[in-house]
Amino acid sequence: MATFDEEWAQIQARAREQAARTRLDSAPAPGDGADLEIHEEELGRIEREAGSLAGLLDQHGRAAETQTRVAGVLLRTPGFDTGSALVELTDRWRSQTESLRDACRRIAAHRRDTTRAHAAGEQETAAALRQAAPPVAHNPHITAL
Repeated sequence: MATFDEEWAQIQARAREQAARTRLDSAPAPGDGADLEIHEEELGRIEREAGSLAGLLDQHGRAAETQTRVAGVLLRTPGFDTGSALVELTDRWRSQTESLRDACRRIAAHRRDTTRAHAAGEQETAAALRQAAPPVAHNPHITAL
């Protein structure tokens, strides 16, 4: 029968072995590049499409609202359930259209704000590195933002 100290030493050895194996498993393979790549053209396209969709929703998203609401009121007056449903549909359509438009605007604005923040952070980091060490080349994938 093993003593407590022997058992404890075995447990510690297994734990060290497992920790070392975990670190090795998580290490990147040789030749792997950065795990985050930002492609300006893709982000720019997303921003433009989100802004365009927000504009289209402003222009055309509620084009039939007045006519649909009037039809709903006129049908509701004689007691048709369809009239109430049309009025509810109009309200729901307006709410959903506004939510989608606002989300598109947030996407476009967030992209611009994020780009500015990352560029400012990159400039601060570059300035700190220049003060602390000899000149260092910038990462073109980050400074292209």
